[in-house]
Amino acid sequence: MNQPAQPQTAVIEDGDIVFDCPSCAKSLGIDYHGAGYLVTCPHCGLEIQVPEVEVVEDPEGHIADVAHAQIALDDTTRMLNEKIIGLQKQQAATRKQFEKIGAEINELQKALDRMVALLTEAENG
Repeated sequence: MNQPAQPQTAVIEDGDIVFDCPSCAKSLGIDYHGAGYLVTCPHCGLEIQVPEVEVVEDPEGHIADVAHAQIALDDTTRMLNEKIIGLQKQQAATRKQFEKIGAEINELQKALDRMVALLTEAENG
């Protein structure tokens, strides 16, 4: 086992990894670049591995992403609802045109039937 080094008092900075020695339970700190390295505890001399850095996700960033997505969703929903209303109006107008054309076809069919009847009557005549 290695000889313990003299413990030093250091200032912990943002990004430093702070962890406890599993043998003596003393608090240790190291720059985040030391993640995964083997170091010797300066208090008891035990060789220990520095824990990996846990990445903390930025909830503010996610909240902003969700807010932007919600705005885009609302805009898309509004646009699609307007399109639906436009298509429903167009469908109603087209339906009226088809009904008008259907009525005209019925009138033409009646006139054609009268002509056929008159021609048949003239032939038999």
